[in-house]
Amino acid sequence: MFSAAANGSGWVTVNSTTTQQFGSRSSGSVDVHSVQDKEQRILRLQEELRRLSLYEAECERKDQLVQTLRDEIGDLHVSRCLTREPK
Repeated sequence: MFSAAANGSGWVTVNSTTTQQFGSRSSGSVDVHSVQDKEQRILRLQEELRRLSLYEAECERKDQLVQTLRDEIGDLHVSRCLTREPK
């Protein structure tokens, strides 16, 4: 069922039934439904990527804001310690 074939970067396991299915098709014949399904899947993945990219940008913005606020808190602690009068 599975066979191994060498490629340039190492060994790859190949499902022989899949190879037989594709190998039995004539070179001019294309499974239109399969191509359409793959195109639809690509479009859905592209939309998901766009959606997640927006979240990534928002996370970066919030990370920068959090770091700025932490820096301000640190500065306030330092200035508070410097302005305290020794007892």
